[in-house]
Amino acid sequence: MRLGVNLAVFGDRSLQDGLRECADHGLENVELPVHQGGSFALRQAREVHDFGLKLSALDNHVDSHNLLSKDAGLAQMSSTFFAETMEMASDLGVEIVTCFFGEDSDGHWFGWPDIDARKRCFERFASIWIPILDRAQELGLVLAHEPHPRQTAFDLESCLRLQEAVNHHSALGWNLDAGNLLISASDPVVFVEQMGARVVHMHAKDFLPAQDAAQRDWRFAIAGWGVTDWLALYAALEAKQLDPVWSLEHEDPTCGREDGVRKGLSFLRGVAPSANKMEVWW
Repeated sequence: MRLGVNLAVFGDRSLQDGLRECADHGLENVELPVHQGGSFALRQAREVHDFGLKLSALDNHVDSHNLLSKDAGLAQMSSTFFAETMEMASDLGVEIVTCFFGEDSDGHWFGWPDIDARKRCFERFASIWIPILDRAQELGLVLAHEPHPRQTAFDLESCLRLQEAVNHHSALGWNLDAGNLLISASDPVVFVEQMGARVVHMHAKDFLPAQDAAQRDWRFAIAGWGVTDWLALYAALEAKQLDPVWSLEHEDPTCGREDGVRKGLSFLRGVAPSANKMEVWW
């Protein structure tokens, strides 16, 4: 298992302090958020290697989400910055950009009366994103979309449909976030089994539904504090011979930044076997 941290959790301090914190945790990988208006500037991506760390991915969920915006000015500005993110990733030899693909329709939640809303959404998505995926392919990148309820692709069915919409483009990958999938009752294990090698990166984040069914509430949780079957997820990845970086994403409101990272990493390190796989001895 390759562990890392999404540095958004350390957005309250300098990048150097955040990287030092990750190095102190014995990590080798970090995922750096570089969207416009964020805590870290795109140019700072070059500093990661100074701390003996590797970039598992450049993260630009904000600008990529805006590419389907009906606000033409916002979409154009975000498109320009996302293109710069891809160029920087290529320059640094980082093969993955984690992102959102955006959403311009509520049709996946409210199909009536506009039953064609989803069809139009996927058509518009393809018209905007296929040229971007083409450029990513030229740069040797994979754009790893994170399924999320506020996105065009949010569960297994919609992710499969999105792949079809872009003709199964080779530059399309998935950033598997178990917590996000579980919101829509999608099983992360089944997602791995269906998507296979397209799962190129992970956000290690858990999900905890409320116990009161009438309330129908939930929260994101530190890995190991929710309902995700992490052992089954690890086994599914092993069965597919996949080794994505597990980038810890801490969005649990019940735990502070440092403590949440420490507890999450401690749990995840207990998921993977402590020794290399061996031949059968029984």
